[in-house]
Amino acid sequence: MATPLDIEDLKIYFYDTFLSTDQFEEEIVGTGEILYKPADIKVSAGVTSLSSAFLNYKGIFANPHYGELIFKLRVNTKENVLAFWGFKESKNDPTYDMVESHCGFMIATVNNIPKIFLTSADGNTQQRVEVATIDPTLMYEYKIVYNKFYYKPLPQVISYLGLPTIKSVDRSWKLLQTNDIYPPEDKTHYIVVFIKNTAITEKYLRLNRIVYKEEYAD
Repeated sequence: MATPLDIEDLKIYFYDTFLSTDQFEEEIVGTGEILYKPADIKVSAGVTSLSSAFLNYKGIFANPHYGELIFKLRVNTKENVLAFWGFKESKNDPTYDMVESHCGFMIATVNNIPKIFLTSADGNTQQRVEVATIDPTLMYEYKIVYNKFYYKPLPQVISYLGLPTIKSVDRSWKLLQTNDIYPPEDKTHYIVVFIKNTAITEKYLRLNRIVYKEEYAD
């Protein structure tokens, strides 16, 4: 992981901007829906409380011990929502306190306060760390490398004198946290995007890109 990988050194590599959607599986509950466009997937829980949408790749299994996973996405709100994106052992719905093997980003409301967490578990115990340095309603790139969590800010469009202006930012990966107490297990996982509504206004996640690359394990 310390040096850049050449394509021929990779077991699996894909850079997905969703020109095809045949590779996805989805699980919808209530008013949840998933809408596909090139370079844009809207994963929505709809407007009904406890509705949800679960998206994963079918036939693609990823090992966080040997690969890195990147998402480019944002959510429309942090309020009254449970969202997760990352590696996950099963296709069961993510939960705030899940202990099955996983490593990913999570949004959850705790004591009526919306928060973003970096969460991992080894099959028995969860490590969950709150971060306050990122706003998931803005478009970011998120990267997971085994038990390390990174983000990369993207340029933001702001209004200046009534005209759109690009606000430049430092476009480099920034390490948020290393979850070294209970990292994910050395086994294949699903690549998962999930959102669940806990109110009666629409909650959705806007997904622009997924990148995964995996070194040979042998």
